[in-house]
Amino acid sequence: MDKILDIVRINKRLISICIKSVVLLFLGVILYFQLFVKHDISELSNQFSSSISLSYGWTYFAAVVVLMPVNWFIESTKWNVLVTKFQSFGIQKSIFSVLSGVSMAIMTPGRIGEYGGRLVGIKSENRSKAILANLISSLSQNIINLGLGLIMALLFFNTHMEIQRSVFLSLVFASTLIVSTLLLTFFRIDLMDGLLAYFPQYKWVTKIRSSVSSFTDLGNTTLFYILTLSFVRYAVYLGQYVLLILFFGVTDQLVPAILGVSTLFFLQSNLPLPPALSVLARGEMAIFLWSVFSSNVLGIVAATFSLWIINLVIPSILGAMIISQADLFEE
Repeated sequence: MDKILDIVRINKRLISICIKSVVLLFLGVILYFQLFVKHDISELSNQFSSSISLSYGWTYFAAVVVLMPVNWFIESTKWNVLVTKFQSFGIQKSIFSVLSGVSMAIMTPGRIGEYGGRLVGIKSENRSKAILANLISSLSQNIINLGLGLIMALLFFNTHMEIQRSVFLSLVFASTLIVSTLLLTFFRIDLMDGLLAYFPQYKWVTKIRSSVSSFTDLGNTTLFYILTLSFVRYAVYLGQYVLLILFFGVTDQLVPAILGVSTLFFLQSNLPLPPALSVLARGEMAIFLWSVFSSNVLGIVAATFSLWIINLVIPSILGAMIISQADLFEE
């Protein structure tokens, strides 16, 4: 028995080493491409040095860094509310679980790896429920991202770019329809159980219906609370990006910065790319969008890249370390 346990421990170590190595290697390649191939690291360094030397520089940048743990604490709180519906799971475990999800999500299209990463610490019999919980959490964030993003994008395009009235009204209609559908799905998850009742009751269908039933008693108060947390998280992330835009001197106008960042969020959320690769597309989109009020291309790239480092790279490295420490989740 002791030999078997030793083998299991060795395998866990090997798996953890592989996961950490893959994450760090993947991030290293992206960092190398951004710093040495696509852009000159000395130029980015000079841009940062000149920005940090300004009287308000340290304040803006420090605020962005401080808001990073706030961002992920809010997400962890959402996760904790949902997971505790079927398993005892304190806020500390929720933070570890969320960071594990970030580590896996950064390498996968559409952040699909997040579902697997968040299963760390979840009991085997509760994993299907945890997947549904993550779906609910993601749905709440997408409702906010798409709803506010669509409104801001319409304002941005209508203010800074020429757009025909018919196209504008069509986008308003489509926006309202999409957000209304998402809201209906979010607040009436019990409809999923009714829909699945028409399927042949295979084992996997029964399992999904069982998982859905665990959340059908979520009251509107709880759902509004989750949605509110998603809104606060959106505001935090928006604030971080706007502060970096101001910090790197892309613009000193607050309203265009807010509209531009929200529009970028909206476009970015529809990219089926891993977060590690979407930073490349995000940078190009930012240059295109904000060229209407700024020619500071280096500042735009520096702001986009800095936010990616602070909000995703650092948490993903922490998550890779957490995945290898199974004892963090032991009761």
